[in-house]
Amino acid sequence: MQNAVVNGNGRSYVVALPDNDAAASIADRLGGPERVLASHVSGRPLLVGTLSGNRLISGSADETCVSVVGQCAVTQEEMNRYAARASAPTDFSRVQLQCSGSFLTFGSYQGNVYASGQALETRRLWWCSIGENTVISDRADVLAELADLAFDETAIALRLLPVQPHPIDQIGLWSGVQPLPGDQALLVGQDGESRRITWWNMPSEDVDLQNGAVAFRDALEKAVTSRTAGNASSV
Repeated sequence: MQNAVVNGNGRSYVVALPDNDAAASIADRLGGPERVLASHVSGRPLLVGTLSGNRLISGSADETCVSVVGQCAVTQEEMNRYAARASAPTDFSRVQLQCSGSFLTFGSYQGNVYASGQALETRRLWWCSIGENTVISDRADVLAELADLAFDETAIALRLLPVQPHPIDQIGLWSGVQPLPGDQALLVGQDGESRRITWWNMPSEDVDLQNGAVAFRDALEKAVTSRTAGNASSV
């Protein structure tokens, strides 16, 4: 099973890989060079997958590259600026904080990976260990197939409950596949080791109703724009 090609059963998926030779070999099981969507500056694969119905917008500068996957009203030129301003992997959180839409953010700074989803988990990320490497994906089942992981029978039993209170509804169905909370980002070094940081915090409670309504209107307008923008091509 470990050598079988993983194709996502014909559905869209993206996998983020650390910048080392062992992780690069995982890309071969995901379909090889034709499935590489973005690369580290070293040339090794950063993002591998197929994104039918989603947009991929990437930017780069020097030893840095950053990509968004999903629906986002951002241009490649703007992404290049985000890449140029980064001085650490954590700086890629600016993309999530400042851009509108529903998307995942991935970045590579000097070979160190950043990955985050949506704060409200409308687009989620999962991760698992494959050998010495932390591998990230928006599909838990793809990770499970890559790592040859078994179903978690307890998790499956809990999913059969008529009501699934939080956090039961967030539990993965495979042993070893972990969900990434929406307010957190995963950082992965070139050695494959990972750590989590918080990129999003609850808004201040001291915003009055009028100003809150204006902020909500602006956010809604930007969200609609991100869904109708034609400045990025679909992959």
